Amino acid sequence: MKLSKAQRERHRGAAQALIAQLERRLGGPNAARRDSQRLAECVGAYKAKLEADLRDRDLVRLNLELADLYYRACNASKRVKGAA
Repeated sequence: MKLSKAQRERHRGAAQALIAQLERRLGGPNAARRDSQRLAECVGAYKAKLEADLRDRDLVRLNLELADLYYRACNASKRVKGAA
């Protein structure tokens, strides 16, 4: 897979935005949750991967994994609120 420079920057920017949103979620009211430690470790690992020089395919995969992690974390917090 070959991305243009603009596509590569878009994917990198989207990944950085997802990391920022996940970090805000970690600092929010649910920071004491049991899963927050695992989430923090995942975010740190993805952040380190993003700072490395990634190939296009790896950048797209990283972005998809971050999106999956974000939506799973978001849905988990909604389930907890609904159950309480």
